[in-house]
Order: sequence, then C-alpha cells, then structure tokens
Amino acid sequence: MPDIFIANIDEAFYKDDIALLPAELVKKVKTLFSRFLFCMDKDDLIIVSSAIPREFIDYYFKLNGFGGGVGRIIEMPDEEGLGQLVKLILRDEKNMAFLKTLSLRGGYKIEPFIETPFTVELSEKTGLPIKRTAPENILKGVITKLNDKAFFKKAAARLAIPVVPGYVAFDREEMSVLAAKAAGECGGRIMLKNPYHAGGIGNYSGVYPEIMRTLPPLFDGGEIIEIIIEHFLDFEAILGSLVKISDEGYEFCGIDEQMSIGGRWCGFRYPYSSNEDIAAEIKKMSVLFAREAHKMGARGELNIDWGVTNNSAGGGGWKLYALESNFRHNGFGIIYNYAARYFGTAAKFIIYNENVPVSPESGSLERVIRRLEPLLIDRPGLTEGVFLVSPPNGQRCALAAAADTAGRAREIYENIERRLK
Repeated sequence: MPDIFIANIDEAFYKDDIALLPAELVKKVKTLFSRFLFCMDKDDLIIVSSAIPREFIDYYFKLNGFGGGVGRIIEMPDEEGLGQLVKLILRDEKNMAFLKTLSLRGGYKIEPFIETPFTVELSEKTGLPIKRTAPENILKGVITKLNDKAFFKKAAARLAIPVVPGYVAFDREEMSVLAAKAAGECGGRIMLKNPYHAGGIGNYSGVYPEIMRTLPPLFDGGEIIEIIIEHFLDFEAILGSLVKISDEGYEFCGIDEQMSIGGRWCGFRYPYSSNEDIAAEIKKMSVLFAREAHKMGARGELNIDWGVTNNSAGGGGWKLYALESNFRHNGFGIIYNYAARYFGTAAKFIIYNENVPVSPESGSLERVIRRLEPLLIDRPGLTEGVFLVSPPNGQRCALAAAADTAGRAREIYENIERRLK
C-alpha cells in the first residue's frame, strides 16, 4: 500500500523554539529533504517544507524507473517561519482537502520522519492512519521518550547496558553545580548535551569552568531547561546499530561505523567489522533495548549510538558505552533500506558521506553526474555503483557507494573523490 512520507525532520532537532537553533543548523535541515526521496517507493507521495531541485527529482525517478515525479512531491514553503512542517500542512486548506481525498480512496498511510502528537493530529483530521506506532502510544509519549537522551540513559542503565557517567540538570543553577561535580570526577573536561537534538547538534564539550562561560543559546535560552552533563570520553570509534520493530517482534539489521566532522554526523561505513567481540556485544544489547521499546508499544526503526574507548596501551582494553537512541528515520536507516531495496543481497558493503568535497568546476548537478557517469547506477537491476543522495550544496555533495566486498566499495568511493576534485 502506498505511503505519504511526511519529512518533518524539523521536529527531531528541537523541542520547542526554533529561534534557539543556530542558523547553520536551520540551513542544514533544508538541505536534507532530497535524502527523503530515497524513502519513496513507486506509488508513494512525499511532503517537504523546502523545495527539492527539479533536476534531482528527475534523476531519482529515472534511477528507479518510476516515471514522472510531478505531483508526487508536495512542497510546503515555510514562508511564515513556523519551523514545523506538520503545522504548515494543518493550516493549508488545499492540501488538507487533498489528503482527505486520498483517505477516502483507501490504502494510503502516513509515514512521518518522526512520530509526534502533531502527526497524530494530522492523522485524525485527514482520516489517514499512521503506518507504524499506534496513535495512543505516540500521545502517551513513547516515541518522545525513545528520542530523549536523558530517558535513554536511565532505561539503558536499568537494563545493565553501560552508559557514560554523568548527571541530568533541570535549571541553570543545578547545571553549574553538577558540571563542577562531573569535572572533578573526570579531570576537568566534560560534555553537555541537549536531550532533544540530533546529528551531534546540541552536544558541546569543553573544560570546566571555561565551558560555562561560552554556552550557546541551546543550553541557556529559556527559563526551564534539561541538560545532560557527562564525563568527556575520547572515543576511538562511534558505532550505530539498527533494529526494526514491528508487531511481530524485532529484526537486528546491522552495525555501521559513523563518520563525523567536528563531532557532527556526516556519514557511515557499513558494516562494522573491526572487532567481532564489540559487534556481538552491540547486537546483544541492541536487541535487549529493542525488546523494551517493543513492550512500550513503539513500532519502527530503533537506532542506537555506541562509543568505543580503547586503553590497550594501559592494559585496560576496549570499553563500550551506549550513548543515545533515535526512534525515527535516520541517515543510516534511509541509505541501508534503499540499498537493500535497489541492490537486493548484492550490496553487502556501503560507504555514505554527505560531505564529499566538490571542486568549483564540478559544482552543478549536471557536471557532477557527468564526472561520475562511469560509476553511477542509472537504472534498476545493477549490482554495484554510486548513487547521489542530494544535489551539490556549495562545494559539498552527498553520495553513497555500494558493492559486494569491502575492498570494492572502498575502490569505488576513492574513485568518486578523485573525479570530483
């Protein structure tokens, strides 16, 4: 049955006030909408709040043999600066009438990027059912909790899943006291986290007390705050696990090794294979937490981030820490699912980077496609190759390489970099 994908990524990056977000983040959110095309199957629709370039839509539909994309993508420009896509839809009489018409036809379901009370309201007012989690569980806060870093730390600790030592503060005075306490326990360097942000946004590290004098608005912008204060740990690797949860149970999909720039997520290598013991522990604990999420009534994709420290030189060996859970669509899941749908079992290895450098001479979508043409998949049925995940933005581009061996995936990816420099 066809889905109506609601690209409400904005609700994953902030809880209340969009004005507290850095301008660079607001800009980044707008560049991510092209990625959501890769959630679409043949008869699906997608609603976005920022225009996707027409030439990139044509590229995606040709790649998948879908035919024309006109009318399949509904754009809702955020001219009033509301900052929330679902609010825009609810206020738009024309598109609300269209969605009600689809409901009367039957078969369509709403598939939000993240399930929230706003998406439940949209479902109730249009008559379109939500595809995954039951509305009553969304309204009870199940999905909100599973995307809350503070809730995750408590729930993981209760299951004996190791987490980074730290505290949760609920006002600025308590934050100062607990920051000093954490700094005293770990040698001075601490990590502050806003519980409701994504992609590394809202994570802020530094040495106490200097860090308290340079807090961005995300940590100091309102009367009521909730901030996680943790020991700063120097991680050798950040890994991510993906588990799909349905009414029938849960399916462990795999583990990726994340790539980041300045502490912010920008891609991954799949699968993680450097240490079988670490992979086995992550799988065991991911399924354990997925079992709890299933009992809570959550349905969808659970992504857990893990940090690995290594003190082999000091005789301590590696340690694994659960960092956060994300119960929503995510970069790993979107690319993993698309590669599985397109390549089947052929693409066992994937490298994805949303920050591939592009020379000024290669800056347009047309030129990028021309330079990468020998590597690009361009029709259904191929077993390896490259696909663009978003058009060039400035001198950066999002690309994925997939192949049946790790060496071949690396070879293809390195060829991408050479051709675009």
